[in-house]
Amino acid sequence: MSLLVIGDIMFDIVARIDGPPFAGSDHRAKISFLLGGSGANQSIWASHLGVPSKFCGCVHADDYETIIDQFVEYGVNATLQQVASHSGRVVCIVSDDGERSFITDRGANDLLQLKFLSIPLMNDVDHVHISGHLLYQEHIYHDIIDFIAKCKSKNIMISMDIGSASFVRDVGANRFNVIAESCDFLFANNDELKAISNDNIIKNEGQHQHSCHGIIILKNGADGACCVDSYNNIIAESNGVEVSVVDSTGAGDAFFAGFISAYRKTKDMTIALTEGVKMGALCCTMVGARPGSAELMLGFIRCINHYTNDN
Repeated sequence: MSLLVIGDIMFDIVARIDGPPFAGSDHRAKISFLLGGSGANQSIWASHLGVPSKFCGCVHADDYETIIDQFVEYGVNATLQQVASHSGRVVCIVSDDGERSFITDRGANDLLQLKFLSIPLMNDVDHVHISGHLLYQEHIYHDIIDFIAKCKSKNIMISMDIGSASFVRDVGANRFNVIAESCDFLFANNDELKAISNDNIIKNEGQHQHSCHGIIILKNGADGACCVDSYNNIIAESNGVEVSVVDSTGAGDAFFAGFISAYRKTKDMTIALTEGVKMGALCCTMVGARPGSAELMLGFIRCINHYTNDN
């Protein structure tokens, strides 16, 4: 059975600067041009970890071959709608401590139509994951509601990553809450969860009033992660892993893949959180939001397993 991710594709311009950014002058940086996009990254990381993965997104027709080739390289079965609008672009500014800020032009991503999802693509899907960035466009939001209803009728698991607190504030929390009501898993950090919470009321530290009837996977960055049930009970936790951060872009996408890969195998929340934290930490040790070399992966996993066993 397969995971299907419905989400965004971006051309990433990653600028790693020395020291804090400042306005009105030049700043030396190391600049990389990479393929990214949260949804695309999640499907690629999941495939890299052995989860049969599919992806649905939207790109400019001239970019189709370049983008589809990378999905093929990572073993992802991708369906890409082709349009005349330019593909998504994002400028990612990474400070010397690895923290990043995004300047986003969503481009073709905002033109996605879920009717381009073919019936054969859905044949063996048992889990659909939705990128919250897509809810920015009203027509996609309504398409997703209809699509989720069809999935639920076939007992397909649904999850969503909220993606950005600023996007929630731009369009309002209602769209995210409507989708969250149907989610088996909702992935968020504290800022994102607070943004969609009713009246932004925090009941306890790390716990919010929310509309998700499933499990919230709360990402706390370097401090690890926890699972919160629909009654705001913390049911599983995992500590963070200390690494030398190079670039935190895509860490949440790698976390998602690590969590889902482990959960599909074990159905154990604590194990899944631990693997998610490991993969998020791994992503922070390299430039870009997608998996690196096999040698880097294996070396990192050995290091983290040693660290975990010693602590």
